[in-house]
Order: sequence, then structure tokens, then C-alpha cells
Amino acid sequence: MKLFQSPGPLAAWKLDLELAIWEQAQVSVVDIRHQRLVPGAVIREYTAPSSIFLYAYGGGGQVQLDETSYQLDRFGLFHGGKGTRLSVSPVQEPLDCYMVLYRARVPLLGRRGLNRMSEAFPFDRQYALCPDHPLFFVSQLRGMHERWQAPSPLRRLSVKTSFLQLVCEIYEELASGRSASLRPDLVTMARNYMALKYNEAFSIQELAQLLHISYSHLYRMFKQQTGESPQDYLIQKRLEAVQRHLRDSNASMREIALACGFTDEHNLIRTFKSRLDMTPGEYREKMSIMKRDDGIGCKACPLYTDERIVRQFNFQDKGDYGMRYITRANLVMTAMLGITLLLSACGGGTAATNAETPASSPAPAVQSEQPTSSPQAATRIVKTVKGDVEVPANPQKVAVNWYVGDVVALGIKPVAFSGWKQPTMPFYDELDGIESLDPWEAENIMVYEPEVIVTYDAAEFDKLSKVAPTLVVEESLSPEERLAFLGEALGRETEAKAMIDAFSKKLEEAKAKLTSEQFANKTFSIMEDWGPSGDWSGVAYETSSRGGTLLYKYLGLKKPAKLEELIAENGEGRATLSYEVAHQYFGDYIFWFRQEGKESAYAKTDIWKSIPAVAGGRVLEIPGEYQGLFYYNDLGSLKEQLDYIMENINELVK
Repeated sequence: MKLFQSPGPLAAWKLDLELAIWEQAQVSVVDIRHQRLVPGAVIREYTAPSSIFLYAYGGGGQVQLDETSYQLDRFGLFHGGKGTRLSVSPVQEPLDCYMVLYRARVPLLGRRGLNRMSEAFPFDRQYALCPDHPLFFVSQLRGMHERWQAPSPLRRLSVKTSFLQLVCEIYEELASGRSASLRPDLVTMARNYMALKYNEAFSIQELAQLLHISYSHLYRMFKQQTGESPQDYLIQKRLEAVQRHLRDSNASMREIALACGFTDEHNLIRTFKSRLDMTPGEYREKMSIMKRDDGIGCKACPLYTDERIVRQFNFQDKGDYGMRYITRANLVMTAMLGITLLLSACGGGTAATNAETPASSPAPAVQSEQPTSSPQAATRIVKTVKGDVEVPANPQKVAVNWYVGDVVALGIKPVAFSGWKQPTMPFYDELDGIESLDPWEAENIMVYEPEVIVTYDAAEFDKLSKVAPTLVVEESLSPEERLAFLGEALGRETEAKAMIDAFSKKLEEAKAKLTSEQFANKTFSIMEDWGPSGDWSGVAYETSSRGGTLLYKYLGLKKPAKLEELIAENGEGRATLSYEVAHQYFGDYIFWFRQEGKESAYAKTDIWKSIPAVAGGRVLEIPGEYQGLFYYNDLGSLKEQLDYIMENINELVK
């Protein structure tokens, strides 16, 4: 494990390669932000949704990229790739920060080929510099930020031009050697590491090796900056954790010792007593007495009210990027960024209203508008549960979460999605090269500049609609209703009808087979072995996922009577049964899902062998690698599930 890798000067060949990559790259600026941080206000653990340049200037401070910390003196330029965790904190004077988020790709070679040619992809490489011409960066970034906020239609082109000039200046300084690399703040990194890893067994010597310095060098720097030795600091962190456990739990001394990095309880007790002049037991008793004096009306306890909202990310002129509480009034500041994004994503279209609109039919209606200037400018109004939403008539860039299969069925390759991607899914190939977003948040979605966002969660509407027009598709809709709605909303009615017709035809063929005399009055169960122990253990039954929607809703197959009674009693469409009673809930035919890479313990028992369907060879065993096929319930997935089921059912009854 390496705590950091020093960027150092670029070799000439590597510099030439990176310049060649930049020359071929398709670059787009995602956002430009400015924040003036006063002492006490920080950017804390902000995860960059794209590649990022940060320029900080003014007073001193500290900047951290992932695990690497830097001491800032007046000014510094920082770069990191997508996913970089950024923290910034001023010391005694205000610190101005300009942040440029950008995307870049090289279509000719592809990222995989470039990674083979270069040790570090230039858009991912982390580095920190002290520019030789700091005022150029201040002037350039200030102008870019002002133009980014202007309503001019030329703003994006103008900002992109300035951004490339900025990159040119950076590489000129790198090539000339004028700029100096900022050296990592090793003491801060050591403190952060010990604060995070205090519960693990490691020595200060091992920590020094991780930082690529000698023990004596680390000791001298640490003592000079903090006034204590690294070992004393580590012991302090471990004892703070011990005190928390003693106050808040009934864990034994041995358990606490092992949880806090001590070799055993004797080591813990000896260290605790020498530092705090009392034993751990005496400390626990003292804390217990103090707790008894606390009443229900403790004035220090905060009240929970709906006037305060928790946000994972907040960006405003004064504040930080960390998790914090903000009032409703504070939200006005964060909305300013959202308005800019909405105008750029929608081409100046009308924003969607938040008013609730009662649905007049099972699926929301779609109304088309005539284009005001050209066919490319045409839009349509879509009626949703969150009101009327204006969307492009024929959007090409769609971001979608759970309904990714529906969007692909309409012939649209999403620019981003949130969900599982697995090779046996019918639309797996269509998702090639498309990243699954985790987490699915506005900050990550906006990087892909979608024209429309599709979601099932109405609670996401307010945040996502600031990025692009957002369609909330109710989960109560059937797969056909959902696909028909999206087909109209996204201008793909023909594709939606074709998929619905193809599924209906295949469904009728399957029904004719499964309602024949051969299957008359037969029951079907969907089961899976989750093992004899664990939080989710036993044999699980399914009624909606794992093909349940297809079997019970569309094909109308019967569940075992005892299973119907259990579901009516507990209201659970999915639950586990113990090995001892599971055999009572199996049907005449069993759809038996295997877990990938695991053998079924239940299938080795004598009870399993005695089940009539098993003894009669009426078990359709579905290998673990086919779990992806049965994951989604869009019509494309249901159609492929139907093919798989009918093919294997026919094999069973030959």
C-alpha cells in the first residue's frame, strides 16, 4: 500500500504523449465554480464527478487529494481525475478557490489503448503545482467564471477556448520546469492515517515506509509541527476510542482492546491508567454515574424539525461541501447553480413545475407542441405526477435509473444509468461503454449533459430537474403502460408498439402451451437456497422478482395452496423458510435458482430428495450466471425470460 506517489517532473516522452492525447481529445467543460473560504469554512471530502482543476490563492491553507495532503502557501494549482476526494481548509486568511469540472475522451484510441501507452491517463493524473505565473491563472479563471454565468449563447465556446489556453499554460510550465511541484504534507498525512487506522496493528516504522521516508525523519517533522511524537499521537487516538467504547457500550476489556489496536486487555489497562490516572473500569463507572443525571429534557439535545434539511452536498458562496444542516432560506443559494444547469441542458426551455397533477388515466398523457423555429427545436409537453414537463421531441441523450431496459427497448442508448449490468441481461451489449452511476445523484448525472432524465422516484424530482427535464414514471404502471408512456414521451411510439406486440404474441404462444391438459391444475414455485445460516438464510420463495411477474401475473400460473395461505397471512411476497419446513411450500414444478459459485446445502439433504417435484424430475434449475436475465421486468427482459422458460420447460416434459 502506498499513501501517496509524488508527481515529480514529467519525462520528455511522457510529456509528449500527454500533449498528443490532449490534442486528440474531445473536451467539454461541465461547470465552473468559485468560492471564497474564510477560516472555519471548509470543503470537506467532495468527490469530483469528473476530472477537475482547482486553483486556490490568497492566504495559507491545506488541500487534500484523496490521501495526499498539501500545505498551501499563497497559491497552488491542483488536478485530479473523476472520483478524486477533495478537501480544502484555509488557515488564518480567506482563501479563494476556482474549480473547473471537465470531461475529455479520445475516440480514436479509446481509454484502454491509452492506458497501455501511458502510466497515467492525463485526465486522471493527480498533481499539485506552484505556477510561475500565478496572476495569469487568477485572471483567466475569473474571466471564465464570469462568462460561464452569463446568458450569452457563445459562453460555452468562449469558456472552452479559455480552458484550452489554461491547459496550454500548465503544460508550458511543466515543459520548461518553471513551476515547482507542491510537496505533500507528510505530517498531516501521517495524522490522518493514524486517525483512520488506529484500530489496526501497525508500527510507526511501517507508517514511515508507507510515506517513503525514514523513521527519524518522520519523528523530527512530527515533533516539530505538533509538539509530540508520532507514537504519543497514535496512543492518544486509541485511548479516545477506548473512552467512547467505555461510555457507550458494555463490551469487555478484551473486546475493546482488540477493537482499538491494543495487543490485549493488559496492555490497554496499563496504558489507560498511566495516561488518565484511573483504570478503564473506574472510568466506565464514573461515566455511568454522570449519565444517570441526564433527564429527558436535556437542553443540549437538538430538536428534529422539518425546517432543517440534511444535504450530502451544498455549494454556495459561504459554506462547505461537507454534510451539514441548512435552512429553507439557504436553499436559494444552491438553486442558482441549478438554474444555470437547467438553461444549458434544456436550451432555455420552460422549467418543469413542481405542482402535483392528478392522473386521469393509468398512464400519464403526452402532448406534442409544434416547433417554434425548426424541427430540431421541437418540444413536447409530458404530463407526469410532478406536473407538466417540457422535453425535446426526439432526445438522444437520456439518463435513466431502474427503467434502463425500457429506454434501450426504444432504441435509445442511455448516456448514463443506475443499475446492475450483467452479461445474461438481454440489453447487456447495448450498455457497452456506458458507466453505471454510483451514487445516482444530480452531481454525477450532470457530467453527462443529458437532455432528459428518467426515474421512478418522485422524491428525486426537485434535484434532478435542475440538471435536465425529468420524467417520473410511477412504479404502479405495468411494464406495457410504462413502455407506452416512455415511447410517447421520448418520441419512440413506433418502437414501443413493436416491442409490446412482439411480447404479446410470444405470451399468447406460451399461454397456449402452459394451459394445455399437460399442465392443467399444476402449481409452480420460484425458490432459492440462501444457506443454513446468516441474516438471510433458509430457502427463499419469490412472487415478483426472479421471473415471478412473468409466471404469476402474465402467464397466470398457480402458486402452491400452502404458499398462498402464507402470503395472505404475512403479506410478504418474498421471504425465507427454514430448511425444516420449506418442503411444504414447493409446487408441482420448481424454478430453482442457483447462486453463482455456491453449491446448495439444501439440495444435499434427504428432505430435498423426497420432494415430489424433485423425485419426478420437474425442477427447472437456473444457473447462477443467469440471475441477470431475471433481474429487470421491462418487456424486453420479460420476452427473453419467456424464451428461456419455455425452452427449458419443453425439455423437462419430453
